Amino acid sequence: MNQKGIGTQVITAVVLGLVIAGLGGYFVVTGGAKTPAGEAGAPGNEAENQVGFEVTSFALSSTEVEAGDSITASVTVKSVENNAGICRVPLTIDGVEVETKEITLAPGETKTVTFTVTKNTQGTFTVGVGSSIENLRVKKSATFEVSNLVVSPAEAGIGEQVNVSITAKNVGELSGTCSIELKIDNVIRETRTITLDNGESQAVSFTVTENQLGAHTVVVNGLNGSFNLLNPATFEVSNLVVSPSETKVGTLVTVSATVKNTGAAAGIYKVVLTIDGQEKQSKENTLNPNENRTIIFTVMENAAGTHVVGVNGLTKNLKLNPLTPATFQVSNLSAEGYFWRKGVPEDLIGIGESVEIWVYVKNVGELSGTYTANFKINGVVENTQTVFLNANAGKSIYFQFWPSQYASYTVSIENLTASFIAWPENMFGAEVEVVYGGSWSGTILTVKNGVTSSQNVTGSGRKTWYLDNPSNYDTMNYDNYIVSVAFQKTDGSDQRLAVVIYWLGTEYDLGYTFDSYGVASAAYAWGWES
Repeated sequence: MNQKGIGTQVITAVVLGLVIAGLGGYFVVTGGAKTPAGEAGAPGNEAENQVGFEVTSFALSSTEVEAGDSITASVTVKSVENNAGICRVPLTIDGVEVETKEITLAPGETKTVTFTVTKNTQGTFTVGVGSSIENLRVKKSATFEVSNLVVSPAEAGIGEQVNVSITAKNVGELSGTCSIELKIDNVIRETRTITLDNGESQAVSFTVTENQLGAHTVVVNGLNGSFNLLNPATFEVSNLVVSPSETKVGTLVTVSATVKNTGAAAGIYKVVLTIDGQEKQSKENTLNPNENRTIIFTVMENAAGTHVVGVNGLTKNLKLNPLTPATFQVSNLSAEGYFWRKGVPEDLIGIGESVEIWVYVKNVGELSGTYTANFKINGVVENTQTVFLNANAGKSIYFQFWPSQYASYTVSIENLTASFIAWPENMFGAEVEVVYGGSWSGTILTVKNGVTSSQNVTGSGRKTWYLDNPSNYDTMNYDNYIVSVAFQKTDGSDQRLAVVIYWLGTEYDLGYTFDSYGVASAAYAWGWES
């Protein structure tokens, strides 16, 4: 508003606002003394001889401030319509004039007036000059809360570390710095400075090492705690046992020792197992005061000899004997014809027929190994086989042999022997079996190529014998055998007399039944072509 005449112009400045209003309006300033608000010549009143001035700009150096901090309010005033005179510039806060400054303006002249504004209370305030206003927000200063004091461990040994931690939080509206002060037994030990934004929190920790036994107080920014220093954990190792103390290489050995905490505080102790001074294994154990524990290791060594087993200063000897090398035993050597005929001994093999030669091999040593079996026939190596056997394992091995001529053969391996005879197939002889029952007495006669042999029999029973083959079979066209059986009954009962002949795998059964006290006889002749 533009007012004419001599009077006082009041300009209102507003600090820290989101809205700037009223710039460019006229107001009236008198050339005389200050006119109180509400009287003639005051802002908003009509007066005579007022000179016209206007506010062209108004600003605050900051619209947000911490309580107790200062800002600057700047207002620019210009004379209008070539007026000149004294202009009163009043600064108001929340409509209340708090300071006034006077300036003299020539016609058309412009001047800037500054005010310093300080508020110590929080809130939002209207700061202005005339109709030009801005809002000023006075924020709560950075304020810190400290909580969650933790002292760990509550009991420790001399020289052991104790950790002290807290949580600091800025509960104010502005960022700021805070000093965290640690006191041990009312003596400042350490101070940390942290900067936190509004609402931000941060954990702060300290490490303390004390050498005085007893209780110690902890104070961090008014929070109280404590810890107690006890005699440190001390450990004793005893009762070292190595089991077995003598064994074979490659065997699991158990090593044990007893550890006891003889101190007044809990502690961690590392138990180390060494073999010949070299660390092999280790175990860490936490033991409470007076607690003891048996620590057990298992170890396997492959070097023969005497070894020194150590556990934290205790030692004992461990003797490891070498393993017995692979050692082989052979047994059960046999030579068997693949095709065996009834009535033919097992050691008689046909020329050109297969003979299976078997032997059992066992590794009686403690290590695996390979055995080479050399099968000899009549002293000459006929077959070689190799077999791998683990410790204490066994296996049967064999090979097949085909004899090519009439001869006696001896099979040998290591110190074992077996034998068989190779015959032409048409030279196998006969087996004679006479079965008689009841009470008999008599003679069994055999005639081979005119040569008679006899066997006397009495009572009841069974007789079996083999008729040898002629040695001159290659010069004879026929060989004839006659078996005659003559028995006399002695008990008056009827009884069957059986004569069974086995010839080249064929069974011939001749049987007769005789009356009481009769005389029985039978004969059978056969032969073969050579």
